[in-house]
Amino acid sequence: MFTVIGAGPAGNYLAYLLAKKGEDVEVHEEHAKIGQPVQCTGILTDSVHSILKIEEEVVVNKISTFRIISPNKIILDINLKKKDLILDRAKFDAFIAEKAKESGVHYRLNSRFTGLQQTKDGIKIKVGNETETTDFLVGADGPFSSVAKSAGLFGEREYIAGVQARVSAISDPDIMEIFLDKGAFGWYVPEDENTGRIGICAYKDALRQFKALLMYKKAHIIQYQSGMIPVYNPHLKTQLENIALIGDAATQVKATTFGGIVPGLLAAQAYAKDPMQYDKNWRKIVGKDLWLNLQIRRIMNKFPSEEYDRLTSLFKKERVREVIETYDRDFPSKFLFKLLLREPRFLAYARYAL
Repeated sequence: MFTVIGAGPAGNYLAYLLAKKGEDVEVHEEHAKIGQPVQCTGILTDSVHSILKIEEEVVVNKISTFRIISPNKIILDINLKKKDLILDRAKFDAFIAEKAKESGVHYRLNSRFTGLQQTKDGIKIKVGNETETTDFLVGADGPFSSVAKSAGLFGEREYIAGVQARVSAISDPDIMEIFLDKGAFGWYVPEDENTGRIGICAYKDALRQFKALLMYKKAHIIQYQSGMIPVYNPHLKTQLENIALIGDAATQVKATTFGGIVPGLLAAQAYAKDPMQYDKNWRKIVGKDLWLNLQIRRIMNKFPSEEYDRLTSLFKKERVREVIETYDRDFPSKFLFKLLLREPRFLAYARYAL
């Protein structure tokens, strides 16, 4: 018996994969409805198609251009060879959960995990007012994972504040805007020409910077969202025998853009392939790219604001821009060396790593 705590993308996809292999799987979700509350922008690169077939009903827009805007408003447009997908996050979570249900997974909503105990008969878990026993337990329960805390796997964690809102604003529906500044990453993602998602992740003053973005876009809030996002920790232990962590619970988040859907889905594949070798296998699949994203973020966090202007100007060069337009941003290991070969001046940024 496999028990998954948390019905987000990683937990649902893992449950689906295990059920497809003939395993008995149960998912506990503390909220009354899968996909709620929404705490993610829902941007996916084309790489997701190699992992999971996405139904059009969960896609609200497709983006062919992302625009980088530096602190002093130097603008760079990247024309993507393959379009990014903008998801309805609630529908996306429910879509994967439905696939899992069709494969035999049992879901229990309004069911909150509160503790565990290892016994000779398996893992005894407490969910709500009930106690049950399972053979394998997976915490897919977010950045403040109760499973991690109960299993002694929480370790040292760092967080960044994320503030987002669904807004009404006039914008080109084909262009996603990225705002760069010291210790912050902002965005405007259009759903259509009149509606979009605006937000920022920042180590300091997230709310103040969010309000500045709202004013810049002349946007009016429809629905407000916020939350803490884990920063990837390569030293975090994500497995203790038959207990494991996945997704945000395992800090499997790209530290550059703070997106975690694709890493979480890939980690789910690693677990389903061999549950007892999960910690080693997910690191082989996605660990290198998460580590590279972390190093890039650490370097960029040391930039003065004017360095972001210079960086944006370097990316304007056609030989550099072509690499970014061609390769998938989820996997910097596939293009970082090519980027350095085409523009050796990027090596100068290594001084910020010291």
